[in-house]
Amino acid sequence: MDQSARNRRSLSNFWINPRFQGRYVSWVAFSGAMLLVTNVTIFYVFTSANYDLLASMLPISDTAREAMENGLVKISVLLVATGVLNLLFLIILAIALSHSAAGAIYNLKQTFTAIRLGDRSARVKLRPGDDFHDVANEFNALMDRVFESKNEKS
Repeated sequence: MDQSARNRRSLSNFWINPRFQGRYVSWVAFSGAMLLVTNVTIFYVFTSANYDLLASMLPISDTAREAMENGLVKISVLLVATGVLNLLFLIILAIALSHSAAGAIYNLKQTFTAIRLGDRSARVKLRPGDDFHDVANEFNALMDRVFESKNEKS
């Protein structure tokens, strides 16, 4: 397997710009966690109140009452577990989505550095799935124009 194939398959290559991607993923994770806690809390509070009301109105044994409470706890645990799995999925999705923007930003920075160091032929080359193709195309056209006008004056 050649080096480029290994690079494409490496999970660490999805973490191109840790500062940018970390902020992006943190906001997604925080939002998802807040939704999870809010939904489970609302569900448990209202369902628990209804279970208590139902249990007080019905002539049921203490064993049946305990079974109802255990059922509520099981449902709540299942909701939390499902929510955590959904949150993990959101984090993975956020990393994948931020990767296309981070890769484009990385390529833009590399091109800026190359031009600053004197490489007049450097241009932004983005992968087909990356974001910011319009910015890259405009920058490349600008650099072509700048260097054309410099060549005409020389």
